[in-house]
Amino acid sequence: MPPEGLDDVALLLESNSHPAARMFQEALFMDGIAATAFAVEDLPCEYERLTVVFTMPPTAMETMVRAVFDDTCGNLMQIYQAASLLLTVRMRNWP
Repeated sequence: MPPEGLDDVALLLESNSHPAARMFQEALFMDGIAATAFAVEDLPCEYERLTVVFTMPPTAMETMVRAVFDDTCGNLMQIYQAASLLLTVRMRNWP
């Protein structure tokens, strides 16, 4: 959900011009490590709503369910929801 009063939220990532930073970014991407993570209230809903390429579908972990997507700028982004909150969310054909 966007903050109250905003219609949408955007994240702007700066260009990666420093060689060491670029190597770090590429290493994270190649290892499948998300550059950042966003908590969501309803992961199944966000998974269906977002128009991105997911590299990991919703996956149950011990304390959360997460999904990872490619931001098309060389980063992986993660959305996640605490497993305890999933008890109140309708589950949809997850692996």
